[in-house]
Amino acid sequence: MPRKLRLAMTVDPSSGSTKRSNFFVVSVVGLDLYTMKLHVMDVLRARVPIEQQPERAAERFLRWYDQGLRTIGIEAVFRQSEVVRQVTARLRGFAVRVVPIFREKDKETRLAGLAMRYSNGDILHPEGADGSRPAWVEVLEEELCAIGWEKGVQLHEFDDQVDAVNDACNMLTAGLMAEAFVPMHHRM
Repeated sequence: MPRKLRLAMTVDPSSGSTKRSNFFVVSVVGLDLYTMKLHVMDVLRARVPIEQQPERAAERFLRWYDQGLRTIGIEAVFRQSEVVRQVTARLRGFAVRVVPIFREKDKETRLAGLAMRYSNGDILHPEGADGSRPAWVEVLEEELCAIGWEKGVQLHEFDDQVDAVNDACNMLTAGLMAEAFVPMHHRM
């Protein structure tokens, strides 16, 4: 386990819960402030009706709260923006910042940065001393390996975990990258 992690949780809501719907995903990623490696700590992927998603997101947040989780990013497109409002209401009284996520670039462009981070060994998945791993790691890795495009068409049906992990990585590193370019005389 890394020494000190800055944690972020992201939620990729789903507007449906049928076999053809996207999955509801919650990811928790930590940035090791010493090594600058990203650690995928937890992923929940399930088919959950949208009215139950705020409660499931709040439950996951509370699991990580004592370890320093204070930021949640939630994709906020269409009906999903209601999830942002409801999670905020459920966590009133906790030291938490709930941020809506609006993805601007196409998926292929967005995920190019994630692929580079994995290729460079900058993103790690949990593994016990005995080599054991949580069950969700295999499912995430299958999705990561299946992501691809051919002539602009996505080859894999589901990519919800990949989106959530990518959003968390971006949330954790965006502020650090901006800070790196502030001239020294402007830093406090």
